[in-house]
Parts: sequence; C-alpha cells; structure tokens
Amino acid sequence: MREWLSRSLILVPSLYIAAALALGELVPRAEGERDLLSLRLDPDTARTILSAEASGMIAFTGLVVSIGVVVVQFGASQYTPRLVARFTRDPVVKHSLGIFIAPAIFALMSLRSIGRAGSEVVPSLTIVLSMVLLIAAVLAFFGLVSRLLDLLRPRRVIAQMVGQASRAIRQVYPFPLDKAPRVDAIADAPVTAVVSHDGGSGVLSALDRARIVRAAARTGAVLEVAIGIGGYVPQGATLFIVRGPAEDLDERELRRAAIVAEERTITQDPAFAIRAVVDIALRALSPAVNDPTTAVQALDGLGRMLIELSSRRLERGRISDTDGRLRLLYTPTRAGPSCSTSHSPRSATTARTRPRSHAACGLSSSA
Repeated sequence: MREWLSRSLILVPSLYIAAALALGELVPRAEGERDLLSLRLDPDTARTILSAEASGMIAFTGLVVSIGVVVVQFGASQYTPRLVARFTRDPVVKHSLGIFIAPAIFALMSLRSIGRAGSEVVPSLTIVLSMVLLIAAVLAFFGLVSRLLDLLRPRRVIAQMVGQASRAIRQVYPFPLDKAPRVDAIADAPVTAVVSHDGGSGVLSALDRARIVRAAARTGAVLEVAIGIGGYVPQGATLFIVRGPAEDLDERELRRAAIVAEERTITQDPAFAIRAVVDIALRALSPAVNDPTTAVQALDGLGRMLIELSSRRLERGRISDTDGRLRLLYTPTRAGPSCSTSHSPRSATTARTRPRSHAACGLSSSA
C-alpha cells in the first residue's frame, strides 16, 4: 500500500478536490445572506467571476498536465526511462495538480449560492476565497515550473539517485564491516511447504519484512524468500520456501507482504540506482548526446555509491523475532543486478568480448 501511495497521482489531488467540495458547500452556507466583507457585488458580476475562474482553471490544468508529460518524455529520452517514476513520486508535482484543480471545484460549488431564492446579496467571503485559491494556483504553477526544471538538471538527477541509494544501502545492509555481529551457521532444515505467487507477473520491488517475521513467528517456521529483491516474478513462481511448521501459516498474508510491482524501486534495491546511473552515463557518451560532463558526474555518483557499499557487510539478509530466533532469510538484491557496472562509460568505448562471472556482479553473497 505504501508503494502504491508513493507513486499514485490520484490520492493527493483527490484530497484537494474533497477539500474544495467541502469549502464550496460550507463557506457560502456559513456566510448566509450577508455581505461580510462589504464588497457590494451584484449577482451577475459574481457569477461571471466564478464561471471564468472555473472554466479557466480547468483548461489551465489540462495545459499544465500536457507540459508535464512533455518534460517527462524529455527526461526519459535524455537520461533514462527509469527516471519517469521520479516525477510521479515527487510531492511538489502531486500537490501542484491538486492546487490547480481546487479553485475550479470551489467556484463550481459556490455558483449555486449566488442569487439563491432571488437574493441580491452576494456572499463576498466566497468570492474572496475563490480569488485566494486562484492566486495560490498561480504561485503553485511557478513553483512547479521551477521544480520540473530542477528535476532535469543532471547533477540534481544523479544526486537524488545517490541519496536514495545510500538510504537503501543502510537499510538493506545495516551492519558496517567492523561492527557486524557474528552469525552462526544455519542448520539445514527440511522444506515443508512453498508459497507461490498467485497474481500477475511483475518485479519483486520490496518486502514487508516485519509482517513476514510476525507470520513466521506465529507458527515457529523459518521463511526463505526464493527470489531476490528486484527479480522478475512470473505467475505461479515460488515466493517463499517454508522450513519448519507450516500448517497454520497464513499464505495470503505472506503474499501481501511480498510487493510485486511493474518495475523496480530503490527503496530496498540499491542496485537499481546503480543501473540507472550507469544508463545515464552510457547515454551521455552516446553519439546522439555526446555529453562527457554528465558522464563524469555519473561516475562521481557511482563512486559515492560504491564507497558506501564497500563499508557495509554485504551478506544475505537474516531477521530474527523478538526472542532471537531466526525467522526470515532473503537476498537483498537479485543475483547479478549490478552487472551493468561492468559496462562503465569507459568500457563502453573499449569493450572486448570476454565471459564474465555473474557471481562477481551481485551485491550480496549467499549464506
């Protein structure tokens, strides 16, 4: 649910629409037949103002969406298509869309109160509030333009990817090299059951690890995630391997805890950030773009991510319950996700045909 909320462009604008509907109903009703601000507007003038605001903001919102789509297309073609999700997850974009449509909804709702029952008194507070919402929409437009331009700056793009990757690395690999606790060997327990994916195919983008541990602790089982985070999950694929008691295991809860999405995310998959930055560097050095400065900036970002990785203990994820008993085994990232780093911008121009070991490309080692 959290992943869906983060990439949804519906929730935040919907909240603004609901707030505008409520204001359009409550403010005129609270003002009643009084001209609180003494504007002394006639009903026809008020209707003209509200009608123009409603129609204008609806058209303006459509124009802004069109501009946003063009910007997203440009960013995808200039850098990498994997950056499209940055626009849908950006809070400024979401709030701007809501601020743009709110004045139109409020104006349409307020039109009902103008001249109701033949009254010649115009609720002035409603008119002023509609103008305040309109000014807020104009200011939000300036902020959105600034944000979109900022999201297209190469250094900004790479810095955001590096920042998200650093947070993911610290979450997925929590132990530094010199502070990692001693991990005992795992006894080979027989496999008692498997939990398969019953939905459509996709990518394992994240795991609700706390939820999985709770489910395993209730039955006393040890669960092993069969697919690494970022790996492709076909329909019917095995998601979990169960070792130990499996009679009372809630398979539906486990399936909900494995977040299968359309594409990879950086939340628990730092290798995806490495791949995206490598794509930016490769595209920058392509004959069509020929932008070595961006390629150098991408190399700087890759260096920062690899330095962060080099200070962590890269091992298979093991999570215990509150009693200290092992409950979950998972691979933090799918096997060989960072093989794209082998195709570095430098090697892109001097590549040689030679076999590579996929075991050397992964960010995690098996237990």
